[in-house]
Amino acid sequence: MKDTLEFALNEALAVHEVFRRLGFPADDIFVGADIEKLFVELRSQGKTFVVTCGHGDYAQEQIAEGWTRKCNAWNKTMTHEERELIYRTSSILKQSVKLLFALRTRGFIWTLVAPLNEPMATQAPGRA
Repeated sequence: MKDTLEFALNEALAVHEVFRRLGFPADDIFVGADIEKLFVELRSQGKTFVVTCGHGDYAQEQIAEGWTRKCNAWNKTMTHEERELIYRTSSILKQSVKLLFALRTRGFIWTLVAPLNEPMATQAPGRA
């Protein structure tokens, strides 16, 4: 089943936020896309972990524009409640136990931190 780009971008925002709340630096979190999916990639502690955020035939230009637009909204115009809604209704949060188990199995170490007000990186995603 194909996901809308808006759904996939909101999932990417939520995954980014989950990794940030686990204490991973924003510089270690990347958004990427290939021919079939949009994903968030964590590159930290000498390891890589990828979370798929949506499946579809997304054009690179649409992804780049959409990610920049979503990050700018997250950083500048969304209220705390709007950001929390994206976070709390995400698939990744519903699978948080599986995510933490998978991260631990792959040897990642994290520190839980309070919700952050740090801006998201707005660098346009590239092909993996």
